[in-house]
Amino acid sequence: MTAQNNRKRLVGKVAIVTGSGAGIGRAEAMLFAAQGAKVVVNDIAVKDGTPIAHLVVEQIRAAGGEAVANTDDVAEFQGAERLVKTALDAFGGVDILVNNAGISNFLPVHELTERDWDRMMAVHVKGTFGTIRYAKSNHTTLGHSRGKLCDHRRCRLSGPEPSNRRRDLRGEVEVGQRIVPRPIDSQMLFYILH
Repeated sequence: MTAQNNRKRLVGKVAIVTGSGAGIGRAEAMLFAAQGAKVVVNDIAVKDGTPIAHLVVEQIRAAGGEAVANTDDVAEFQGAERLVKTALDAFGGVDILVNNAGISNFLPVHELTERDWDRMMAVHVKGTFGTIRYAKSNHTTLGHSRGKLCDHRRCRLSGPEPSNRRRDLRGEVEVGQRIVPRPIDSQMLFYILH
């Protein structure tokens, strides 16, 4: 490896990763921290009485990174607002926002209840919109030449042209697969493979 390959590319950046307690989100949070970013780890899940966001923060800190946990539900505007406030209070800004939080119900469509559907839409759509809305309204660098937006659902809520979705090297949107180019051990992968 050359010295350039060893250089941390995200020093001085602040990243929020929703749904980063496990799977792809956790891998993204760990990678951002390894690359020098200060990371806000967001997840609502709890394991053995401990919020999993706190467990990921402990792992990042043990590896020498900087991170804080947030357990707010991004499906609620107040939760999205508190998540952005966590980044602002802890690190002074937001440069990178990864909307990774999501719910997957591996049920046939005819077995999904209205409540299941509403919860998925709240997390996937409203959660994405809320985090972007509050990050942009709090004068962060998100959406400017320094800011990045990553969304696994490839939604672009901050611009008029759908053709701009893949401007991953120079533009505002970074596609998640560029960040994590290898398979991540997750519940979804387990379900697909078994």
